Amino acid sequence: MKRMAIAVMSALLIVSCSTLKTQEKTAPPAQTTIQKIERIMNNIPVYPNLHYDTQNSFVYESIAVNAAIIVLKGKAKLNDVVSFYKENMPKYGWQLLSMFVHDNHATMVFDSMESSCTIDIKQESFNNIVVTIKTGTKAPVAK
Repeated sequence: MKRMAIAVMSALLIVSCSTLKTQEKTAPPAQTTIQKIERIMNNIPVYPNLHYDTQNSFVYESIAVNAAIIVLKGKAKLNDVVSFYKENMPKYGWQLLSMFVHDNHATMVFDSMESSCTIDIKQESFNNIVVTIKTGTKAPVAK
């Protein structure tokens, strides 16, 4: 009788755990909305034909601080995307501080009065490109 009770309890435990795991897998992940992304990106141009990857983007907004990691994906060539940001970021008030391009990867660092911005560009196969824009409000200078 004890063996039967243990077997039933074990079966219930296994079914319970598998149900919880299934629910975790099927629950929709928290998404960063396009509206939040566009608010943060209001002074950062988006290369034409790239789209927001909301699953891999993150936005934090508060009264004093805004920060974001925005991921863009699409088809483009690395050199074209680098040229686009090098030419267009100054039109939005950004100054290029440094730039590094090697093989299929580029990193560009920009600064403005209120924020800083790092743009990572990775060329993948078949002209797929991933642009990761990290931006945030500067911390106040200590007096």
